[in-house]
Amino acid sequence: MLKDLILFEFIKIKNSKILFIIFFFNIFSVLIGSVIYLSNLEFLKNENQLSLVLWGQCSLYSSQIFLPVLIGILCSISWQMEEKNKNWQRMKTIPISDFSFVFSKFLNIQVFNLISSIIYYLLFVISVILLGVPDTPFLLFFIWCIYGWLGTFPITALQLLLAIKFKNFTSPIICSASLAIIGLATLFFGKIIFAIFPYTQINIGIRARVLDNFKPSEFIIFIIVISFYSFIGLFYSSKILKKRE
Repeated sequence: MLKDLILFEFIKIKNSKILFIIFFFNIFSVLIGSVIYLSNLEFLKNENQLSLVLWGQCSLYSSQIFLPVLIGILCSISWQMEEKNKNWQRMKTIPISDFSFVFSKFLNIQVFNLISSIIYYLLFVISVILLGVPDTPFLLFFIWCIYGWLGTFPITALQLLLAIKFKNFTSPIICSASLAIIGLATLFFGKIIFAIFPYTQINIGIRARVLDNFKPSEFIIFIIVISFYSFIGLFYSSKILKKRE
């Protein structure tokens, strides 16, 4: 039943303009990063670090600002399909739990987030080729992209919670933008706050700030944080939905 529900969710959402939105956000992110990279190229002396610099410039804005907003839009689009004509009430007639219903939406959005991560990686590769960046560790950057995708899990869960709570399209998106900016501000509050804030997990996963592999202890904290917020978001989403009439 859950598998059928996930497939049904995918059919509903694929007819929206989500893929266009995903392309736009990722092209914009890589373009901005590439322009900043080029503007600072004359000051970069170590050619072995050029690929890391380009990755940092592209992924910093993408992971900390654009992607959280993109996820907010995806979640709002997904949930507004249920608010329209009270479709979510019809779903309650199906013998499936509220948690399973929310979880199917969560998994569906995560598929699109994975597609977004792959698109971002391919656009970055194109940027590397066009800019002639030497000695680029493509496999390493792909792994960081996957970690960044893992970092989208808590944001998706929390944005679904906000979408169900507010019932409208714009409020959850405004929240995602605000929380993304707050996440950026946590850099000035200390490493611990930055490490445990849910809207910084993409940044942490994609290694946008440190440009280095995870330390074992850091990776454990990363997994614990994304698991905790993902569970909280999904659990309370199902609770709110269960109480609604």
